[in-house]
Amino acid sequence: MLRSAGYPVAELDAVTARGGAIPAASLQAYLKLSPLHSWADTLQALAGHPEHPPLYFLLSRLVRERLNDSVSALRQLSAVFSLLALPALHRLSGQVSARAGVAAVAVMTAAVSPLQLLYAQDARPYSLLFLLTTLACCAYLRLRRRGDTASSWMYCFTLVSGLYTSLIFLVVLLSHGLHAWLPGSPPGHRTRWGIATAGATAAFLPWLLVMAQGLGPILRHTAWLREPAGSLPAPLIRSLHWSSPFLDLGDSAPAWLPLLLLPVLVVLTWIGIIVLRRQGEPGGWSLLMLLLLCNGLAVALPDLLLGGRHSLVTRYLLPASLSVVLLVAAGLEALLHTQRLRRVGFSLL
Repeated sequence: MLRSAGYPVAELDAVTARGGAIPAASLQAYLKLSPLHSWADTLQALAGHPEHPPLYFLLSRLVRERLNDSVSALRQLSAVFSLLALPALHRLSGQVSARAGVAAVAVMTAAVSPLQLLYAQDARPYSLLFLLTTLACCAYLRLRRRGDTASSWMYCFTLVSGLYTSLIFLVVLLSHGLHAWLPGSPPGHRTRWGIATAGATAAFLPWLLVMAQGLGPILRHTAWLREPAGSLPAPLIRSLHWSSPFLDLGDSAPAWLPLLLLPVLVVLTWIGIIVLRRQGEPGGWSLLMLLLLCNGLAVALPDLLLGGRHSLVTRYLLPASLSVVLLVAAGLEALLHTQRLRRVGFSLL
């Protein structure tokens, strides 16, 4: 809220640096918009943290000006993005599988997902990131299937929106690029993908320049990611990433929980891959696999090679969670349609 209102961080630091008791009203004033801080001040404040692209924060300022300047209004904005993700997920499910049951299971899973519920009430850009990841995958598959001008513009728009929402979206861009160069792509698809991606990259250049000029602040603000994990139960936390879309007990999670949940999720994911490869729409299963692998490797490799804690942060794996939800949904739907395994499928569901 501080940045979207246009307050410089140094201004708040000056208040807290005085020492002694600070009246609550003095701090709460920074949660409200001020006529002294315009949209230009908001952009300047956002440029001071260039590791966070500005789209969500600009939308939040617009909501605060037009609707209600409160924390609840910002949480409602995140809730709207989370709700919009449900029909988008239904659409994407239909593009990777012709079976209506897969879409139904995926939407039901996302609607009660602890991960989605968490970010739906969080005044941060992650529900928007999940929505735009889903829409970008929909637009990509539409571009692959139709190849018309409208599909190209739609895909380019989702890419630009995603890039201006979070740098995590870069893994979506990478997975689509690798998918476009897989054997079996429709004629002309790589050219159309390349033009749309080049246009989105060009549109993102202004923020890339802001990032280049603010490289020092970026390194300072992200230094905590390069610190050793220390005494954190890293294997447990990394394991819980993959179960959090379905079950999340937070810090109270027992150490044996991943040993119980992960094998079930791996089996369901493997069944989903097999089902979508055999019966799904062309290119659907491979796109989900590439999104899962690109996101997982992008988060894990820096920690393995240089040390750090990127892979301990669940939100950095939001694009991969989309793949997991869809693959697990396909696996569950397959169990529900198998006479001998129907009871198992209903129990897991």
